[in-house]
Amino acid sequence: MSFTAELKRRNVLRVGAAYVVTAWLVVQVVETLFPIYGLSDSAARMVVNILAIGLVPVLILSWVFEWTPEGLKRDAEVEPGEPSSLAAAKRLDRIILIVLAVALGYFAFDKFVLDPARDVEIAETAREEGRSEALVESYGDASIAVLAFENMSPDPDQEYFADGISEEILNLLAAIPELRVISRSSAFTYKGKEVPVPQIARELNVVHILEGSVRKAGKRIRVTAQLIEGRSDTHLWSQTWDRTLENVFAIQDEIAADVVEQLQVTLTGQVPTSPRTDPEVYALTLRAKREFEFMAEGHTDRVITLLERALSLDPKYVPAMEAMALAKFMMGQSSGLSGDELDAIYNDWRMRILAVDPRNGTIQAYDAWDQYMDQRDIEGAVQSFERAMRDHPNNTEILRSAAAVFRRIGRYDLALPIIQQCVRLDPLRVQCLWLLKDVHLWAGRLDLAWEYTKRVRTIWNEPVRIFDALLLIMRNQPREALEMMETWPEGHQSSSLRAMAAHAIGDQQAYEAARAGVLADETLAENDPNALDSVIAMFAHTGDLDEAFRWLDRLIDVDTEYVYMRLLSPAWAPLHDDARWDAYRDRLGLGTERVEALPFTIPAHIPPLEPRLGLD
Repeated sequence: MSFTAELKRRNVLRVGAAYVVTAWLVVQVVETLFPIYGLSDSAARMVVNILAIGLVPVLILSWVFEWTPEGLKRDAEVEPGEPSSLAAAKRLDRIILIVLAVALGYFAFDKFVLDPARDVEIAETAREEGRSEALVESYGDASIAVLAFENMSPDPDQEYFADGISEEILNLLAAIPELRVISRSSAFTYKGKEVPVPQIARELNVVHILEGSVRKAGKRIRVTAQLIEGRSDTHLWSQTWDRTLENVFAIQDEIAADVVEQLQVTLTGQVPTSPRTDPEVYALTLRAKREFEFMAEGHTDRVITLLERALSLDPKYVPAMEAMALAKFMMGQSSGLSGDELDAIYNDWRMRILAVDPRNGTIQAYDAWDQYMDQRDIEGAVQSFERAMRDHPNNTEILRSAAAVFRRIGRYDLALPIIQQCVRLDPLRVQCLWLLKDVHLWAGRLDLAWEYTKRVRTIWNEPVRIFDALLLIMRNQPREALEMMETWPEGHQSSSLRAMAAHAIGDQQAYEAARAGVLADETLAENDPNALDSVIAMFAHTGDLDEAFRWLDRLIDVDTEYVYMRLLSPAWAPLHDDARWDAYRDRLGLGTERVEALPFTIPAHIPPLEPRLGLD
């Protein structure tokens, strides 16, 4: 008998075929299930290797033994052609057919059900990697998020101290232009949450995570910090400091310097250091900031008391001065002080802070805004913003203010890359993402504006705003806008939008009713700027431009400052193409020639514009 015939007689070929098909099916199931349970590729490779090695002993056993109704017998004990031998062959044939049927079913399920979802996931991963690579190209691996340090003190009320130390370290790193440092409002989102480090790194799009803990007992503190490679959750560096409270500033400086060294960043300047003060002043300031963050509206007395104690010990401690300026200003607002009185408060503290810190970021941002808003010195404002962005490269308040100004004056080419940088540094902060949506809306990029509106809603569940309905109307979706406004209360803004939507769908009766409601609003007779704004928008979007311009003239007479800030608003977009429009821009000091000639260069540390940042 030939060797091939002997293999057939002993069912070796059948057993081999059944084993191979079954092994293939097992491998497919492993590829699907192992990732779900967090098992790595090495575990899947181990299964494949075991199955491959197992083929050899299985073939040997099938050569030596025969499967009979009485169990396994040596082949020599079974007569060729015996009924039990033929039955065993048939059983193997049936097993092969069953396994093949299961394999075919799994193949179909994988192809038509799992594959599409997998393709979407692969595409999303590729897009995420593309965005990460673009940031790495700009910053290398020098991106980091500083998480809130854990409070390990016996007294849970010392949490403010742990938060303060981690925030001070964040501020030191944020002052380095060669680093991309995630802002506090996004980094501290994970405080108290059991979120894996790789997930945090992915959501914040950073390479490194700095976390740690603080234990304070009397005048002794223990600070532990560890630097982690976020995507792989690999610990790169860790250190613990046991010092007295007087050494807290040196600890912060050492942590910042060690992080820079670990990230192998080449700096154009020195690593920043913490401003020194008395430890009691430091603790009082941190506690005041904590109280300020969680205080009820209008209750600033406790905050001011703490800051007064701090400043009585060190009148030149800038963090305490900044906090006091804000607390005094908010107290003045809640007390109903006039604009001039509030300006006096601001200017008093401005001069005190600048005397100690001439390049203070908070003051630079306020000064630039004041130049734009109160002085109408647009050229001076944009130059101030440029200096502020260079001095404070990771300050999202400066970026957000600058982007808002460029949006209002119609320089969307400058507003977009600046607000995108704000989103990169503070990806979980709604205000940054909302302003990015607004810039697209003001620039007439309606589809992108709507996509960002939906993106905002994934992280913010506030009620829909007026501009969402306006955006739908501008995108030729008036019926959807009307559905959105069904539960809105009556008012000049909602009535104006209902009039626009009704006009767009040709419902003359509904349009006239809504229009009458807008014009009958009692606040209109009082020359309320918001009511006048709604009238202008209604006439502009329903084609009555003459009437819209007439009401615009009235609003300018009532409140020129309001028009100065709103002139290029999408609510008045239909007026922008009218021959009369340029005269209004010139009248408000926002003429095209002036705006296009502004002396501003985007700082080199801000990456180029990404068309769909945060969407794909």
